[in-house]
Amino acid sequence: MCSNVNITSFRDCKQTYWTLLKYHMLCAAAPDGLSDICRGDSGSPLICEGSLQGVVSAGHFPCILPFEPVIYTRICMYRKWLYDTMKANS
Repeated sequence: MCSNVNITSFRDCKQTYWTLLKYHMLCAAAPDGLSDICRGDSGSPLICEGSLQGVVSAGHFPCILPFEPVIYTRICMYRKWLYDTMKANS
């Protein structure tokens, strides 16, 4: 399933997830409040202009509440590790 989301500022996201949010994470939320992430969706991609930018990392259990942001792991923070791991295993 696809959904359009807007990136949420780190400061705004920190208000929702003040104990959980770290520098290697980013947040996005559906502007219509209808799309949500639920248990089992971890690892789902955040794609911007055809490029993988993040993977679902965390949120409220069992599902995100309407208009609340989803936490994604920033892929760019792990780029070297990803390339090295793929190279070593190809």
